[in-house]
Amino acid sequence: MMTDIPKELNSDVIKNTFERAEFTSMPKSEQVNYHKNLKVYRDLVNSFDFAHQEGKEEGIEEGMQKDMEKGEKKKAIEIAKNSLKKGLAIEIIASITQLSIEEIEALVYTQQ
Repeated sequence: MMTDIPKELNSDVIKNTFERAEFTSMPKSEQVNYHKNLKVYRDLVNSFDFAHQEGKEEGIEEGMQKDMEKGEKKKAIEIAKNSLKKGLAIEIIASITQLSIEEIEALVYTQQ
């Protein structure tokens, strides 16, 4: 019985053939256990891959949401600054921009 692959025949095809021969020579109970373990392994790999992909998608979504919020805030500040220059009341600017009165008052001090 041959247990080692000769160097001259060492290729992926030959290695695969040897592995199959080893497997088919195993008792049926070991082959069944092998297949069960292989299924568990593949299920775990798929679960990890799915969780990783899902986490990536959630991270991208959260990042996009934060960027949108920053953009909206920046735009609201620009509107508030322009409104202050035009002499609009702070309460009206707060109503239009959804910024707090404190935030708008802070803009008044930075523009002086």
